[in-house]
Amino acid sequence: MTDTVVVRVDTPQQWQWPIDISRYNRHKKLTDKEYTALVHECSKKYIWYSNPTLIRLMQPMNEVFELINTSGVYASNSEQNPKRAILQQVLKTKTAYWGWTADDWVDCISVANHAFKGKITTAAYLLGRHSDFLLKLQKKVKKIYLQKVASVVFPISEVEHSLLTVQEIIRALGYPDKKRDIINSLLPNALSTILLYCQTPKLEEITDKQFKNLYSQASKTYSDDKRCALSRVSVALKHLGILHQEYSLRPPPGHGSFHNSAEAGVSQEWFDWVERWFKATTLSSSTTKDRRTMLLKIGRWLAQEYPEVTSPEQWDRQLVVNFITAVDNWKVGDFTVSLLTSFQPNFGQTLSAPAKESILLAVRSFLKDLQEWGWISARFNPIQVLRTPRKWQALMGPKPLEKLIESAVWLKLLWAGLNLTEADLKSSGTSGFYYPIELVKAVAIAWLFVGSRNDEYLRLRVGCTRFISTTSDQEAEDIPRPDGPPFPQNVCTMISIPVNKTSKSFTKCVDPIVGAVLQDWEKVRPASQEKIKDRKTEENFHALFSCRGKVIHKKYINDALIPMLCRKAGVPTEDKNGRITSHRARTTIITELGKHGMNAFELARFAGHKGLAQIRHYLAVTPTQLVQSYQKAGVLQKNLRQIQVLIDKDAVESGSAAKGEPWIYYDLGNGWCMNQFWSTCKHRMACGQCSFFRPKGHKEQWLELKNNILKFLQEVPLDDDEVAALEGDVEALEKLVLKHFDEPTPDGRTPHQIKEADGVSQA
Repeated sequence: MTDTVVVRVDTPQQWQWPIDISRYNRHKKLTDKEYTALVHECSKKYIWYSNPTLIRLMQPMNEVFELINTSGVYASNSEQNPKRAILQQVLKTKTAYWGWTADDWVDCISVANHAFKGKITTAAYLLGRHSDFLLKLQKKVKKIYLQKVASVVFPISEVEHSLLTVQEIIRALGYPDKKRDIINSLLPNALSTILLYCQTPKLEEITDKQFKNLYSQASKTYSDDKRCALSRVSVALKHLGILHQEYSLRPPPGHGSFHNSAEAGVSQEWFDWVERWFKATTLSSSTTKDRRTMLLKIGRWLAQEYPEVTSPEQWDRQLVVNFITAVDNWKVGDFTVSLLTSFQPNFGQTLSAPAKESILLAVRSFLKDLQEWGWISARFNPIQVLRTPRKWQALMGPKPLEKLIESAVWLKLLWAGLNLTEADLKSSGTSGFYYPIELVKAVAIAWLFVGSRNDEYLRLRVGCTRFISTTSDQEAEDIPRPDGPPFPQNVCTMISIPVNKTSKSFTKCVDPIVGAVLQDWEKVRPASQEKIKDRKTEENFHALFSCRGKVIHKKYINDALIPMLCRKAGVPTEDKNGRITSHRARTTIITELGKHGMNAFELARFAGHKGLAQIRHYLAVTPTQLVQSYQKAGVLQKNLRQIQVLIDKDAVESGSAAKGEPWIYYDLGNGWCMNQFWSTCKHRMACGQCSFFRPKGHKEQWLELKNNILKFLQEVPLDDDEVAALEGDVEALEKLVLKHFDEPTPDGRTPHQIKEADGVSQA
């Protein structure tokens, strides 16, 4: 890694303007004689440039064009003279070129012959000393090559040296170095514009103020490609320590500045309280900004509903009740000034429970801090009075099952990440501007296997991975990476995760492919990149996923990488649970690990959670798991019993079964039941021996010997009492008999009546 070094170009002497215009008569108005002579000369086909009346105008031009012609930058053309275009503009404006504005020079160049536009531009720069006219000229006149102008005005060696320095820095930072890259082709013209605008051939003499002025004008007139070229130059100058910041030079939003601001509609006193709290709080920057936005939204609600309440000290219990009731009815876009909110798909819908809770949390922490700091008096306890309603709590909380990526989709994404090629980058619609394939694949593999948060990927350090043996107790013992796959089974990758929102930095084990791909990227990662500051620890470090002098954008995974993987895998970017995002992969990985053997403590360690409060949500049972466990438990199967059923085919085929003759026989052990609805009979396990019952005897031999008999086994569900009776529990059998002793059997008689009838017949 190399540190920032300011380039110094050693020159034998200080550069000076090649033309000393102080030696000339620079009176702006034309004399009557000059005007008359100019009218006469311009009316002829060939101008007499040695006319003594025009010597005041001709002498400076002669010196300038002699310098231009002797420089060898422009091709000589003896048929026409560029001086004629300047003299015609002098006649048109009735003013010597010493008094011309930038617009006058632009008009002169725009109507001149194309072969002379470059020469006249150089003359305009030397004679007019107007830096601003360069931007106006590039907007109105196409194909103006300011690199040639700079090569005439400044020493060619210094211009080439400055250009070579910028190109080497940009190449070292990882920007594409290809001839077909349109931005690279525009770099010479962009750098020449900067040098001419700053009136110096030396990079180190460019100041932030000059570049900022150039930025403010170029951002309004330049095309996207030209803005990008200027942006790359600013990146190089920032890396060299010449500029203190980079300039993205993005087009201004809309037609100018926004008509609304975040503070619109808020009383001044409430705004002052919010700003005072904003500067004093020790919360993280992202949390602080979010809560500031919420507090300003609350300020707009106060200004509309309770204009007399302008200070947090005026809040009482009744106002809190009214506030919570109002928030419960808020909709997306209420009390918001951003015009972008109206384009959201859920605009006008009721706020979700988490959104309501975030508003309540903002005012709760705001009032609590002000009371604890002694800035306002304590009229009530914000933690108690502003607690979240139970109705909201029921609708909140982690729902990992709703964030899981479908198994089929996830497997296809894994395949796509492992098989990414440069052709996939070219087909992603980036017009040739994309990260190196090694970086893209490293980010993809990390997203698919590491299971961290998006912010943690952006803050990974160079050298965060190492190979270790799973059979060794010493994790520090590195295992060299094999020449090619597959990896040995006893090798895994340990990756260091930086400080995050739930834990300190820690190390966890991931698949060996992660270490292999990440180390492949480290080998080709541009070395000349500055350290960045960790927003959590304030330390400077070399970011792993850094290219072209900056870390990949925080939205890169969601907005670029995942759509590209989905495109390669042939799956949509949304599934039944919504859009596939960075955090959904984390949820899927942790849940899958929990399903395949990792306990809660191990999952908490892998995810970086302090305890089990959050990780327990990842252990929730999926519908598939529930079905499998339910079937394995066999609730419906454990009380099923099989009984032998005999069917007399002769009785069925002869039609006697239709006349009421017996045709089906259930084997009860001590006899046969000929009731075809035996399985629904209440007396099936404690048979009352009604008219459908036939004791076994000669009939049994007849059924066994008959050829046209079909034998089946029928499953019958039994309750616990019937199972006990079946298994030989005499007490259970007697209990079952008494239970149905007075209930009618299929022939209408109760077991009690049947027993009495048998007793009478025996007597």
